[in-house]
Amino acid sequence: AFLVNAILRILLKLPFILLSDKGGELRKTFGVPPSALGLLPGRVSYLIDKQGVVRHTFNSLMQATQHVDEALPAVQRRAAGC
Repeated sequence: AFLVNAILRILLKLPFILLSDKGGELRKTFGVPPSALGLLPGRVSYLIDKQGVVRHTFNSLMQATQHVDEALPAVQRRAAGC
């Protein structure tokens, strides 16, 4: 997952680090609820600043591409000081 995330970050020129939660520890820490009657893990994107404060969240299992559409403008607004 680390290598895939690194490649995606380079190819997409993302101004942020991608993190995969393979073991589910972050999911538990942030309290991400399961989806689909508990059969599938939930999918939530978080924008966390350098101080560790969660600045933006997006929760959707079914709209995978919407996570990027939500996160990128939020990162750009933060970078612009908004």
